[in-house]
Amino acid sequence: MPSAGVKDELLAVFASLHDRSLYFPPKYKDKMQEWLDAVVHRRCERVTEWLKSWLIDADGDALPEEGDVRNLVQNVRLQLQDLRNRWKLCGSQCASCFHLCLLERDHPGAHDCSSVHDCDGVCSFCREDIADVTPEIQAGQCE
Repeated sequence: MPSAGVKDELLAVFASLHDRSLYFPPKYKDKMQEWLDAVVHRRCERVTEWLKSWLIDADGDALPEEGDVRNLVQNVRLQLQDLRNRWKLCGSQCASCFHLCLLERDHPGAHDCSSVHDCDGVCSFCREDIADVTPEIQAGQCE
């Protein structure tokens, strides 16, 4: 994924729109991936439209895709595909709990779900006996 700052900002926006406790871990990860895919798709569309606007002649006709223009278009297509790939989420089990890893696919280091890793007591199992929910129960353990 791009810089940690951009990723953190996007994850914070997503978290403000979607209460994690309302989703089972796979659904939350899938919902986040759909949202990220939409953000990246919109960015790719903007870049493509911007490029097209620069690849027209004075009469408004598209320049032929040959030579340097073809190389530029191909390079942009490859870069946009790379961008799409870098925004795919890992989805493996978090190293600290039972939620799914929300780091980028093929990331180095331990898997992390970007949560506090403790049960929040909102699943059906914990709701039945909320008094027994302790920090020892890891997030996603009983879902």
